[in-house]
Amino acid sequence: MWVLLYRDGSTRKYATLGLYSKISKSQAEEKRDELLNEANARNAIAPDPSITFGEFLEGIALPFLRSKWKRSTAATTENRITHHLKTEFGEEKLSALGLKGLQSFLNGKAASLSRSVVAHLRWDLRAIFKLAIAEGYAERDPTGALFTPKAAVTAETRSMNKQEVEHYIEALEQRERVIAHLAIFSGMRPGEILALQRRHISGDCKMLSVDQRLYRGDIDTPKTDKSTRTVAIPPKDSQPATGMDGSGRWQSQGMGIRFRECSKAHVEG
Repeated sequence: MWVLLYRDGSTRKYATLGLYSKISKSQAEEKRDELLNEANARNAIAPDPSITFGEFLEGIALPFLRSKWKRSTAATTENRITHHLKTEFGEEKLSALGLKGLQSFLNGKAASLSRSVVAHLRWDLRAIFKLAIAEGYAERDPTGALFTPKAAVTAETRSMNKQEVEHYIEALEQRERVIAHLAIFSGMRPGEILALQRRHISGDCKMLSVDQRLYRGDIDTPKTDKSTRTVAIPPKDSQPATGMDGSGRWQSQGMGIRFRECSKAHVEG
């Protein structure tokens, strides 16, 4: 009996090549070479079971995630992942990380970071391990049961009251009043407002379409899919755009918008 003992990765294996009386030594060697070539091919592309969290992060996770992140997302998310997760787990084996250790990490972060940051760290861990499972670097995902600790504090925020809003808007020049109205009363983001062009404004100045934003000097798509929308402007809030200088005209070169007698359903190009 021709028998082959060999290693497939870290596993010792045994294979029968054929009866001594049925096949020659050269035929047995051909079968041996075929089996070893298959094993070597598998091991050449098989994930490294001893890969560290940092190696997986830099070599696989971040390059893949960057391909789908928007520039604004990449700027904040990659910094957060590198500063918190890589610093903490960079030298540890990816396969050795478990639920208890990861939850303890989040609990510790909750003592000094806001609830929002801790929640984002949990989402980051889930995204990384989801990719590790898909690529075969992990056999289980310990992040599915992670939770944001109760100790994570939501910072108290303060909103302006009606009187404060009135004083704020009265202190602004006409262009800035329009920007303030769109932000406060229509819920538009600063980048969305600054990216407005004449084509986004309805003829009666009661509607705005949002399909782009300004980010760090560049025109970009909106932050999320839901950010592409039509914004209704209440008649009272659209008054700054009808022209306060008596001529019925207001122009902003910075925003690229010119309103002229919006009440007559006309936008000058």
